[in-house]
Amino acid sequence: AEVAELEKAVSSYDQGKKSAEKFIALIDKYQGFDTMTNTMLNEFVDKILVHERDRKGCQDTTQTVEIYFNFVGRYIPPSFREAELTPEEQEAFRRREERRDKLHQAYLRRKASGKQQEYDRRYSIKRKPVMDAKRAALRAEDMERGISPPPPACPAKSRRGPLSRPVPRFERKESTDMKIELDYVKVGDYYLPDLTIEPPPDRSLGKYGLLRLRYLKEHRPIVWAKLVMDGKLYAHLLETEDAANDLLERMMPGMAKEAGATEELKAREPMSWVGLMNCCKAQVEEIIFTELIYC
Repeated sequence: AEVAELEKAVSSYDQGKKSAEKFIALIDKYQGFDTMTNTMLNEFVDKILVHERDRKGCQDTTQTVEIYFNFVGRYIPPSFREAELTPEEQEAFRRREERRDKLHQAYLRRKASGKQQEYDRRYSIKRKPVMDAKRAALRAEDMERGISPPPPACPAKSRRGPLSRPVPRFERKESTDMKIELDYVKVGDYYLPDLTIEPPPDRSLGKYGLLRLRYLKEHRPIVWAKLVMDGKLYAHLLETEDAANDLLERMMPGMAKEAGATEELKAREPMSWVGLMNCCKAQVEEIIFTELIYC
């Protein structure tokens, strides 16, 4: 048993030594850089764990963030380690913690009584125009730079069947002053709405079309229902699918070239090449989700 423990300790030491050498080689590779890129972050950082705040509802509070690096694991800089406090600093820390506790208890009472929810609602309403203006400015800037295309437009499609004939249109005025025009066909002594079922698509939906369909059903039911009633749902989904794939094909070569995912790297280090390509695809899909799917 003692020999096994010694062998385990030696193996652990050798593994730690190899990991340290790899990390030092990685540091030597990126010496003297001016800009931190996504490729560098992916090579250095393994994972980041963000814990909940120590006190919710308190602006002046602490929150633990753990950074795990490749090859060496979690690293805590000396400036972030626990330091010995003087009696004066301990007293100031105690008073500050007491004040935070009082504020936290007050927050919990407001939350229990419902006043905190009312405050959050008013704050959200007040902040919404500001955030919408910022999003519009960012989207306009992206469109000028050619990064973000406008959402796809659905082509108009006639739903009139070959056996129907034009009849007087009936207009119904809603409370929102929106007019809905319907075609009617005479069946016997009655006029029935000329509603036709949208024909099945000539091809199946892909990943982005299905994501768009799910988003419309769950978060934009009115838009989804209108597209279904107009017979334009699958046309819209296929248009979104084509626009997303086209954007992916146009942006991926440039993103891969900027990240350094070349054919030489693919032949030399295929796993590194796969990681870089996945990172580039995730960045492009973030744009696709924002501008085409979840909008």
